[in-house]
Amino acid sequence: MPESVQYSTGKAKKNNSDMRYWYKVNGLNFAFIIYFTFISILQGYAQDQDIIKKAFFYKVNDSLSVEVKISLDDGHPVTYFSHLETDVCSDGLCKPINLTIYWDLLGNFLSYRTDRFRPLTKFDHIEMTEDDHRQLHKILSDTSSLLRDYHVEDMIDAHQNVYSAKADAVTRPTSKTFENVTVEGALYTVYTLWHFVNGGIRQELLEYTSTLFSEPLINHMLQSDNRDYIRFALEHEDFLRQFETFIPQTIALITHSDDYIPHFAVAKLKDSILMDTSCQYKIMYQLVRANQHVKNLLLTRFENIPLHNASITELIINIPTMNVSQLEKVAQILYNNKNSITEEQYNRLRDVANTKNDESMAVTIEKLLKRIE
Repeated sequence: MPESVQYSTGKAKKNNSDMRYWYKVNGLNFAFIIYFTFISILQGYAQDQDIIKKAFFYKVNDSLSVEVKISLDDGHPVTYFSHLETDVCSDGLCKPINLTIYWDLLGNFLSYRTDRFRPLTKFDHIEMTEDDHRQLHKILSDTSSLLRDYHVEDMIDAHQNVYSAKADAVTRPTSKTFENVTVEGALYTVYTLWHFVNGGIRQELLEYTSTLFSEPLINHMLQSDNRDYIRFALEHEDFLRQFETFIPQTIALITHSDDYIPHFAVAKLKDSILMDTSCQYKIMYQLVRANQHVKNLLLTRFENIPLHNASITELIINIPTMNVSQLEKVAQILYNNKNSITEEQYNRLRDVANTKNDESMAVTIEKLLKRIE
């Protein structure tokens, strides 16, 4: 029995030793898990802090200031937003507004988001409908709205009354002159929001964006599909000061699908850039792939620019893609560069002149060859 007890005691000691070892090892593992989880949380928190940053405070009026924040994506500023909570009328027939408003980097209105427990309302606290919200969004997007030039009192019909069904009160309806620039029953709300969204805050947003300007942000704007961003970047003093850095991006804009952006880009390409060997070929390569109106513009620019060998070849190869008026421009450009045309290029032109598929093209190039000879 004592042996048995001793055996039992010895086994217990061994088990206790194993348990202590298990707790020690697994306790360390658990501690490491807790540690790395904590670090991950901190890193995630830090990343979240990078996503939204405070920008500045904006004074709406003598009694109200709002904080403007900026959201970032992959380090690039994306949108501004601000929470607005304020009364809009003094007769008690409209509730205070409570919403978050979003602008782009140039101060253009993007959208708004309301609290589902405190929706935007109209006269007698009636909640705005989906159609009302669409109309409000349209109004806030119109920077030249009639709301800009009138006091809210001037927009009310003083000859009629509207009686509240929820309070012992009376108000006046919106004048028919302004029915299309407001939401029915929500003139004060619309007026207040429009002047906040499109007031002095827009200029402050634009000025703040200018303080953020850097090479990465300029690149980000140039590579966007936003016409306003691209134009702003092309005109910004930082772009002009570092223009050589952005020549490839500017040339790439020549084939942009927008009707205006290619013209913005071409306007920045001085003759010295058109004459540069590397730039000239890249521009010529883009030219033949550009929209017709951009192609016409660049062909006119190249009429008095000496062409390098690679550019001449590129132009000749793409003669079949030109329309009649463009063929005349191409013929003049090639004639002006006749002393640089190689035998191989001349033979290419001869092949074009002998084509049977396009008579007008063949005739134009034949005339060119006779002038060159």
